[in-house]
Amino acid sequence: MKAIILIFLLIGLTVSCVNKSNEKKPPGLEDLKTESNKLEVNFKKVNNTGITEESKENIVSASNKSALNLYSYLNSENPDKNIFFSSYSIFTAMAMSYEGASGQTASQMQSVFYFPENSIDRRSEILNINNRLNKPKKEYQLLTANALWIQGDLQSKLFAEIRKYYGGEVFIKAPAIKVNKWIEDKTMNRFKNVVKDCKSLCGLSLINTIYFKGDWEKKFEKANTEKNSFTINEEEKTKVPMMNMTETFNYMGTETMQILEIPYKGEELSMLILLPRDFPKKSKKDKDKDNKSKSVTIQKKPERADLTSLEKALTTENIKKWRKALQPQEVRVYVPKFTFKKHYELSETLKQYMPLVFNKKKADFLKFAENIKKGENNLYIKEIIHKSFIDVNEEGTEATAVTVIGMSQVSSVPPPPPIFRADHPFVFLIQERKTGYILFMGKVVNPKNNR
Repeated sequence: MKAIILIFLLIGLTVSCVNKSNEKKPPGLEDLKTESNKLEVNFKKVNNTGITEESKENIVSASNKSALNLYSYLNSENPDKNIFFSSYSIFTAMAMSYEGASGQTASQMQSVFYFPENSIDRRSEILNINNRLNKPKKEYQLLTANALWIQGDLQSKLFAEIRKYYGGEVFIKAPAIKVNKWIEDKTMNRFKNVVKDCKSLCGLSLINTIYFKGDWEKKFEKANTEKNSFTINEEEKTKVPMMNMTETFNYMGTETMQILEIPYKGEELSMLILLPRDFPKKSKKDKDKDNKSKSVTIQKKPERADLTSLEKALTTENIKKWRKALQPQEVRVYVPKFTFKKHYELSETLKQYMPLVFNKKKADFLKFAENIKKGENNLYIKEIIHKSFIDVNEEGTEATAVTVIGMSQVSSVPPPPPIFRADHPFVFLIQERKTGYILFMGKVVNPKNNR
């Protein structure tokens, strides 16, 4: 099975009016110019001596907590729609923005994204993660890139720091065509003409892209894929191509849910599928209406947990606990093929939780504008655009299977393998297996809907 995932994220920080300062630029800014044809990502080799296990855990925990926050925010706006986003991409781009924030603006960002306040730990561990994800000679493709597009006359020593620790390429007063060419190349031509030239408002755009392509360690056979019913809710069903296999995977099951881990080739990354035992029910309000319209009293049946119950239980602590409970076991697996293309305007979503960041008069990002006097012009986030694409299908490379030998008494009959049938809405994560670092997160409500 091959998963192709493309992410683009743009954070636009805008100056409230054009500033034409002739002050001397901070040292080193002249060296930050880049050409659009310089497409390789060169992350500085991280110095691991300053990175403790605690700082590693802090950044993973911060990013994963923000991932669950973002899922909750997007789910509240789209409860009946497919969801897909890269928590890594959003966290990294917002971390670049956080570098320039001060005071209450920084505090509000920290409350949503849990950034470690120690800049040395934060930068070093983000750099460590970027080096790990972009390492050569891995058995999957995972490439990330960051860029700063300085459209106005902003000057800051931080631009050099962002290039150093985030691998950020810096475009200074470059035309939009150059930046769009960079974005196209980084996303395999999926996203075109995303940014526009600065006209009346000039400022800074922080851009993050991520591309992932991985084959399953154990492939699905195309010949076994067949159309099966997928229950969207208790009143709506659809037919979808359902892949299936019986293999040994890390698995756990309770009365309310099942969790399956499917590793990608190389076994460094995996998809974690969280499947509730039951499909979505009508809301209590709708049920009450139905019950009132009937003359007979309906005896309430005990219900197994559906997706809403599972989503309420999504915490970093629970995910850690569930990961630890996974055990290798032969499982009969049914998973639908699906392709999503999503576009999120995150500004309105996040404005509810960190309003100062988007406030033209009160936002404090002056660390990005050392040549602008406080109260003269102001820098604020105008827009946060997140585009994503995922394609999951059977294609992949056959690899050596893992064999688990279970010893039992001669007289006993081994139980049949559990069935993991993802034929109703589920949540999925793509993660680093060793650290549990969440790179992508989504929800499949209707596999046939590609939006």
